[in-house]
Amino acid sequence: MSTIVGASVAFSVGGALLKPSAGFTRVAPAIAACVCFVIGAALMARALMSTTMSTAVVLGLGIEAVVAVAIGLLVLGER
Repeated sequence: MSTIVGASVAFSVGGALLKPSAGFTRVAPAIAACVCFVIGAALMARALMSTTMSTAVVLGLGIEAVVAVAIGLLVLGER
């Protein structure tokens, strides 16, 4: 379960970093986003070793949605 949560957080942070990367024209946020996505994929692959894909993916996407909304509200100041 913790690997699914970690993967979801990594994917959400990576997604949030896409905005400051300005379409991958700013190097540091673009690299950070890529690193987050790779970490998220690695954690999800690890989670799939101990659970079914349907469970891990659906649970991961749900957690990712909640984390993305929280990042938007709390970090990016979105309404």
